[in-house]
Amino acid sequence: MSNRAQVKKALQDMAMFFAEKGEILDQASYVKQKDKPILLSNIRRIFRSYSRMLDMMKRNEPELWLQASKPALPKVK
Repeated sequence: MSNRAQVKKALQDMAMFFAEKGEILDQASYVKQKDKPILLSNIRRIFRSYSRMLDMMKRNEPELWLQASKPALPKVK
């Protein structure tokens, strides 16, 4: 695992990315994204796994996690 500054920066970048997308992406969907802020290989280097990064993000960035994971409201016609 990397140092605290790298972990914190990566968590903030990923939380902002998911908040902009409006959803938490699974690993397969994340890999397909063209505008991802961190390569999957770097996520694995920093956090050891994608799921561990998601767990750490939920604990360390709860506001952005809620913003990204809340369900979209249905469109009113």
